[in-house]
Amino acid sequence: MNYHLLSNDFPPVVIKSADKKNYLIALQRADEDDFEAFAAYIAEQLLWSLDLNIKAAERKNLEEQGDWEKELAILEKTLKKDDEVQPASNELIYKRVNDSLIPLYQKVSEKVIEQIFGMFYKGCSEND
Repeated sequence: MNYHLLSNDFPPVVIKSADKKNYLIALQRADEDDFEAFAAYIAEQLLWSLDLNIKAAERKNLEEQGDWEKELAILEKTLKKDDEVQPASNELIYKRVNDSLIPLYQKVSEKVIEQIFGMFYKGCSEND
């Protein structure tokens, strides 16, 4: 469908995976010669898709309610796949903490200290 839309200079229609059931119902109704129901469903999804494109062009947040739950479910699946992997050695854990967590903590701490300093000493430099 999107190939034909794009080939004729129309925008693509995004069907959310969470709405797959309604999409399949609309397809079934079209198979039963109820093209109006299918057209109405596709028109509704087209409006949602265009709104999504406009938000993206305006660099607005595209997250929808429940997106974090989807990401958590993906992470959970990934972790289940990794269950067979042997646990990391103490040496590897130590390396990861030193290479990643400690520099991150230091960077965040510096930013927080700068913000707090700025609240109390407006117009002064840190060396004053």
